[in-house]
Amino acid sequence: MKNLPIVTLCLTSYNRREKLKNCIESFLKTNLYPIENIEIVIVDNGSDDKETVDFIERLDIKCFGVKKHFNEKNDYPFCLRRAKNQARALASGEYFIDCPDDHLFVVKTDWITNCIEYIAQEKNTSCVCHYAYPEYRFSKPNNKMKRSSVDASFYVSELKGYADYHIMKRQTYEKIGHYREDLAFTPNAESEYMDRSYGMGYRRSMPLVPVSIINEQCYSLTESLSLGEVNQVIPLIEQNRPISNETLTIICKKLNKIS
Repeated sequence: MKNLPIVTLCLTSYNRREKLKNCIESFLKTNLYPIENIEIVIVDNGSDDKETVDFIERLDIKCFGVKKHFNEKNDYPFCLRRAKNQARALASGEYFIDCPDDHLFVVKTDWITNCIEYIAQEKNTSCVCHYAYPEYRFSKPNNKMKRSSVDASFYVSELKGYADYHIMKRQTYEKIGHYREDLAFTPNAESEYMDRSYGMGYRRSMPLVPVSIINEQCYSLTESLSLGEVNQVIPLIEQNRPISNETLTIICKKLNKIS
């Protein structure tokens, strides 16, 4: 689809082959955006696990393109932000999807198109968070979300300008600037970027129906729920909007997938 923008899935990885594999496969399984307009960029933070390295090297997906970058060493925590900058430097996309290797995409909707259309309308949007845990994000006092005036299926943060896992327009990233790699520890780096975004007038947004979860916060769901069973979960997710990790856990228990 030549008239649609290229969207780059920016993945960061380190020694977790199965999580990375499940992340990519779940994205491809649930994604409804034209695959020929999807680019995948993987930045590996110095994995010394041969299986992880081999998996990345052999990865071949029929999409717009696949790019890979291997850092020589893992200088945690400095690599956390550097990898994000590196992924965007490699990306061809007009939009970036920021995603670590421990995410699992569980909702089959054309959320990418929805987010792109929303960002085009809500001009001060820095990014749209795709990560499910809305009970935390909506209820925490300093999040203070309100419904978007241009699209009622999205919420806008009144107090924060950035969300860590998101879809973001390249032009917005270029205006806000790179992540501060010298602010190594995650709280400092994230708060600096959040403050910078907010100070420039940007606000982060969140859809009523998030599309991904973090595996480690949902009892290693990727190890409990096969990709073939994702379709069983989707109708239950749709009945429990907005979804949360806790709700997903209950759903999976109903399916007897976790104890």
